[in-house]
Amino acid sequence: MDLVKLSLADMRGQEKTKSVEIEREIRKELALLKMDVYGARTAGKTRGLRKTLARVLTVRGQKKG
Repeated sequence: MDLVKLSLADMRGQEKTKSVEIEREIRKELALLKMDVYGARTAGKTRGLRKTLARVLTVRGQKKG
């Protein structure tokens, strides 16, 4: 699964456990990218992962309320 191209419709249809699992994967990937100082294309991927993480957390918050 491509974490950068995860759609809102996919996220809204998932259970909370799957949402938590995706959040962990995104956070791991972000940590690896932050440590990769000499990576050529890390800026775009980092930005995309941060946006996806924000979407995941937003959808989870909307489901809660």
